Amino acid sequence: MTKEKKQFILNKSMHLFSERGFYKTSVQDIAEACRMSKASIYKYFENKEDILLNIATHNRDQMIASSEAIQMDTSLTPREAFKAKVMEEIRGFIGKREFIYMLQQAKPQQSQRVNELMNQSYGILLNWHKNMLLEGFGSDVQSNIWDVTILFKGFTREITLLLDKKKEEDVDYEAIAEFVASSIEAVIASGKTRKPLFSAEYMAPFIEDGETDQHQPFEKRWNNSLLELQAAVKTKLPEEKHDYFQQAVRQLREEVGRTHVNAIIVDALFSHLRQQNEIEKEAVHAERIYRSEH
Repeated sequence: MTKEKKQFILNKSMHLFSERGFYKTSVQDIAEACRMSKASIYKYFENKEDILLNIATHNRDQMIASSEAIQMDTSLTPREAFKAKVMEEIRGFIGKREFIYMLQQAKPQQSQRVNELMNQSYGILLNWHKNMLLEGFGSDVQSNIWDVTILFKGFTREITLLLDKKKEEDVDYEAIAEFVASSIEAVIASGKTRKPLFSAEYMAPFIEDGETDQHQPFEKRWNNSLLELQAAVKTKLPEEKHDYFQQAVRQLREEVGRTHVNAIIVDALFSHLRQQNEIEKEAVHAERIYRSEH
């Protein structure tokens, strides 16, 4: 019952914040909207800022959970799953646009706690979008993943703003998602011969703010680490080594996916991969994720 009551307060508060703004809404206003006393509100939340933090965190986690549910649908191809996630994200932003705009506009006046949450959420969502692209397009996108991630965020943001301004009810989300997917594929193809503009080192501070690994299940982190390892084999090793080490990564994936993992085989594969200096970083990263659960 406590969980349901907290969510009820959050829903009412989000409506008021969106309608009046954060600073023009008082705890008394929230209490009246909930038909509760102020004292009852304070049983669940420390203050108005605490309510705002809980709303923002809930909305962010809800969006990621919806994406995870789509990823688990095995009837969808990776490209179809990517398109479904794009549609879900755009619908979600439009559905909560008033609250999102309020949060963005109020940010300069907010406290350190709220600004820290905003920065953390930016890192989490940035990494989430990167993983969406890896899951949708595989190792082809790895060599310029951050460039494509930044472009993807720009696509979805501008499309959402345009749809919001037009206020159209009959939106063809399928056509929008197809446009985004096709555009991403074109960017991937054109970027294969170009040095990435945004390197992993450049983006690292933003990702660290998000502490993203802690918000991802093992299976997702493991799968993404193998995609990165496969991409490193393809882009960093001499061509004559590609087939051999791609097979090593595939064997590693198969072995770890078994009900009873043969630790000797896994240790040998990691050792072999780490010995290749060009891909040592990616191999160590994958092994660290594996060791966190085994």
